[in-house]
Amino acid sequence: MSSSKENNKEHYQEFYETNDWGVSYSKIRFQVVSYVKLIELFSRKPLKRILDIGCGTGLYTKAFMDLGYRCTGIDFAESAIKKAKEQFDGAHFLQHDATKITLDDKFDLFFASGFSPFNSMDFENISRIINQWAEQIENEGMIFILGRSDLSGKKSSSGWYFHTAEQVENMYLNSDCEVMTFYIHPLLRYVLIIPIFRKSVLKLVSYFSKNIIAKMMRRPVRLVSILIKK
Repeated sequence: MSSSKENNKEHYQEFYETNDWGVSYSKIRFQVVSYVKLIELFSRKPLKRILDIGCGTGLYTKAFMDLGYRCTGIDFAESAIKKAKEQFDGAHFLQHDATKITLDDKFDLFFASGFSPFNSMDFENISRIINQWAEQIENEGMIFILGRSDLSGKKSSSGWYFHTAEQVENMYLNSDCEVMTFYIHPLLRYVLIIPIFRKSVLKLVSYFSKNIIAKMMRRPVRLVSILIKK
């Protein structure tokens, strides 16, 4: 995949015309339950209104709605939004470029999973986007970013950067937010939904995922970055 923004748009427009990610709604909903537990662990205010960034065909948007949140999904690919509306009647979707958000509403939480403009070494541009997002978030609201990396600093076979831990930190150095990043292997994320889950458990999961699975075994783990607007 080309790294230019315009070619990315063309790629995703063509992709959603004939394809989808092939993930079931039930699997996504189970993931969202675990992410909500993590969000609730750090939230400083009730989070009711969510913006699903790069929503694709709307699976995450629908899952948040089914859990009782007011969620809007946005994507710059018209073909994705068309499919989302057809698939989830009654959900709220908009064709919109998340790198230049001009929405009138403000939100409590921005949720971004695999956001393609963050597949970059241009950390200054990433900070610009994040600070623009922060302007659309209520005070003490959150930005929740999901990525994937084995922390090697190399590119994956699919063209995605596997940022190092230091590079992940550099992404957010110039953001106007308090930043926390955790490392969670996909199978370990379900630990988050156990009733006795606490921050101490999260630290253990993050340490094991980062140092054993990613750094030693060179297997990709989830990068979960929580940014809280000051």
